[in-house]
Amino acid sequence: MVSIVERSSYLTELRKNSKVDCLFNFLFANSPNEYSNDNFSQIIKCLEQNDKVKFNQIYKELNSREPSNHLPYVHDDFLLFSLILGGKKFGIDLSWVKRTLSVRSTTDVEGNLITISLKNIIDNNYKSQDNNFGIILSFEAILNQKYISWQERKLFYQEIIRKKLPFYSSELLNLLALKAYDIVILEGDESRESKYNMLSSFETSFLNRVDFLSKALHWILNSLLISVLLYFYVTKPSFNSLLRDNSVVVSILGLGGIVAQVIFNNKVSNGFRYFLFWIWGYNYKN
Repeated sequence: MVSIVERSSYLTELRKNSKVDCLFNFLFANSPNEYSNDNFSQIIKCLEQNDKVKFNQIYKELNSREPSNHLPYVHDDFLLFSLILGGKKFGIDLSWVKRTLSVRSTTDVEGNLITISLKNIIDNNYKSQDNNFGIILSFEAILNQKYISWQERKLFYQEIIRKKLPFYSSELLNLLALKAYDIVILEGDESRESKYNMLSSFETSFLNRVDFLSKALHWILNSLLISVLLYFYVTKPSFNSLLRDNSVVVSILGLGGIVAQVIFNNKVSNGFRYFLFWIWGYNYKN
């Protein structure tokens, strides 16, 4: 786990590199960029200003070059990262970038990790376990997409919290890792809040439905009792005769029944509510 002091101190030193500072401002919306004339800075400017025409001009010029392992731009992780980002954003064919990545030759573990991850992004193979998920998460955030699940996010988080800053020797990987770390932490909070809101909403809906059902069951019970009495009244002469002979008593009982309904109406409905809670295993606390 990285402390705020360590992070701040590290980023201050890291941002002395103009490319890092340019990408940092772009990733974290820290402050307006001051763009230099190099291709990387101009591509970041295109991304920030959504300038597809200018990006196409830069990419067309680079596309005219023949990649070779000895050329500096072939090993420029910042440049290739920004080109793929722009290509995905503006829907431009990235065959030249893929060819450039293919001619890279390095024995460096992190260099190979970046190369594989960038190739997989071009091929839309975002969930490959060979990827650096810090790169993928940063792509997601910039392009406002979701390429990987919480499982891959969790793998990234568990890996990164076991490391000390700097996590890598690569400046690009370190910067993207910090961005991805922020994303996972923020999404974790949003996920918990979302789940709580969803459960709270479900509980409210559940209680409203139980309340409706309990009242419906109460009225169904009343209707059944009245239906039974009417059935006996119509079909049983002996019952009809009994009612006529005891009309005073029946009137008193009828009036008592009405009074009882008024007094115990809520209690009967509540009885049904608690019965439904018991059936569905809901621990109701009033």
